Amino acid sequence: MSWLFDRLTDLAVADRLEIVVDTEPLEQLDPMLHRAERLPATAVRRGCPNPLDAWVREPREVRFIASGSTRAGVLFAELGEHDLAVAVAAHAPGATMKVDNVADLNSLLDALITMRSYVQRIPN
Repeated sequence: MSWLFDRLTDLAVADRLEIVVDTEPLEQLDPMLHRAERLPATAVRRGCPNPLDAWVREPREVRFIASGSTRAGVLFAELGEHDLAVAVAAHAPGATMKVDNVADLNSLLDALITMRSYVQRIPN
């Protein structure tokens, strides 16, 4: 479990964080995703990006991607060593870990967003 805490900490302290969630029911995660959207240097995407759109990684950006869809493999394919790929209630190639359901994903997001909000309140 400490590897997960370490990974969440790395994401929380990153200069830029992108959170991508492509799972149903998405509305259960909306309150958590709205909290994340209010954090500086934190981008939130709902759903899988269109493959024709450029999905450019910003410099020093890390990604937290959670997917329970059939497109999970596409989302996880280009992740780096500092990113976290979460398969929701499914097996997906490239996933770092799996959670059983959206409630578990909500708890994981809560931990990440809470940690990031504390980190960003500390003056440099």
